[in-house]
Amino acid sequence: MLADSMNLERMLERTARHHPDAVALSGRGVDGDRSYEALADRVRRLAGGFAQLGVERGDRVALLTRNHAAFVETSFALYRLGASKVPLNSMLTPREHDMLVDDADAKLLVTEASFADHCEQMEASPRATVVVGDGERIPETWGENAHAYDSLLDADPTDRPADVSLDDPCAVMYTSGTTGRPKGVQHTHGTWLSTALALGDALDQAEGEVTLHAAPLTHGSGFLVESTVLSAGTNHLEDGFAPDRFLDAVESRGVNTVFVAPTMVYKLLDNYDGGRDTSSLKNVYYAGSPMSAARLAEGMERFGDVFVQSYGQMECPMLITLLDHEDHRRALDGESDRLASAGREVDIAHVRLVDDGGQEVPPGEPGEVVVTGPHVTPGYLNLAEKTAEAFSDEWLHTGDIGRRDDEGYLYIMDRKKDMIITGGMNVVPREVEEVVIGHDAVSNAAVIGVPDDYWGEKVSAIVEPRPDAEIDAETLAAEVETRCAESLAAYKKPKTVEIVDELPRSSYGKVLKTELREEYWEGEERRI
Repeated sequence: MLADSMNLERMLERTARHHPDAVALSGRGVDGDRSYEALADRVRRLAGGFAQLGVERGDRVALLTRNHAAFVETSFALYRLGASKVPLNSMLTPREHDMLVDDADAKLLVTEASFADHCEQMEASPRATVVVGDGERIPETWGENAHAYDSLLDADPTDRPADVSLDDPCAVMYTSGTTGRPKGVQHTHGTWLSTALALGDALDQAEGEVTLHAAPLTHGSGFLVESTVLSAGTNHLEDGFAPDRFLDAVESRGVNTVFVAPTMVYKLLDNYDGGRDTSSLKNVYYAGSPMSAARLAEGMERFGDVFVQSYGQMECPMLITLLDHEDHRRALDGESDRLASAGREVDIAHVRLVDDGGQEVPPGEPGEVVVTGPHVTPGYLNLAEKTAEAFSDEWLHTGDIGRRDDEGYLYIMDRKKDMIITGGMNVVPREVEEVVIGHDAVSNAAVIGVPDDYWGEKVSAIVEPRPDAEIDAETLAAEVETRCAESLAAYKKPKTVEIVDELPRSSYGKVLKTELREEYWEGEERRI
């Protein structure tokens, strides 16, 4: 239970008071290391600068940056003022950013100078723009409403933070919105703090440990910022993921925890043969989509007992279930099927699996995952109807289909909307993908349903080979077909196998199945 007097800004102040000299930030946007005392001072002054620009309690401020110290400092400055951050995915187009900035009614946009050309194409008009880095170049067309980030640090610090409660909003996180309108998921100081506390406990984060942010702060990695601050650890910021740069950071900074997408692990395994000191790693924390059991076993053999998986979504960040170190150890000791699980529910989440009528299903039977807990969103911004549709009383409907075994382990079968219906039979794409990715020459695969006059939908596998695979596309496709025929029921077997150089991915590294489907479903009146 969180104390009513606690909020995210007080969390930082408490850590700075008890650990003033501990390293808070390093990496991109930091000259050397930044202590907690220095970070707290900059946050107070930055909050004063934002206040001078008119930011008040209840306002929303958009952030369009890559991984940079300004993202962290701005977040805590807004928490201090009782305002909300609105992180923007840097991979989106100016038109898409316009939609989000307008929907959030953002009073301010904080961006990097490298996004200047991009921002000039945006039509949305926040009251002011703050520019970070690269000499803080401000385009002349932005006029007097543009301000250099460092100039805000010259402001008088806010002596007293806003009287913010746990129920006050702190963030709006937009879902990907690959079809239709993106939804702004609202979070409060209470939901965000609950997530931070639970993450710190799940990962056993300790004082002085280093968290590496190579995945975007706008996604899952960003939730580890606050859990690291809680434990007086260091947030080390990298501008994206590359295997060599990742390994350099692990060696030079003694990284203990890193959040990754499964595709980042695959890329690392495809490009690393050993010889680097990765002994400091304690948590290679993966989430966002399931990882191939075969490739996970390969990763554990290469890096040791460091993998932790959680299942969650933006509406209940990061933690619905957890597959911890012990679960992974048991998998290596012979319970290999455990690697296909998303783990068991965490202390702050209560989970049920229900049928279409809302009735709980027995162990072993598939049902929709519904969840409640102190970290669950209070709802969507400006979308009362969508909020009502997503909740049954206090239970959030995730839209995911899963089954639970007798020991309480949850197995995510697929998104409810991604189920393939072929000839009246249901096919779970993830089951087929596990078989395909088990081929030694396959790095990753996406299985989708494509329109078919006879079957309604037919199962199609789109395969990305490993970079070092010494096999031609035709042979690989044939071997994948044979492998599936040997392991799957006939109706689950892909009727087509396509080999591609690389699967399309989001900035977070998640395979964009919607983009893959678009080619096949364009012009179809009904998308099953």
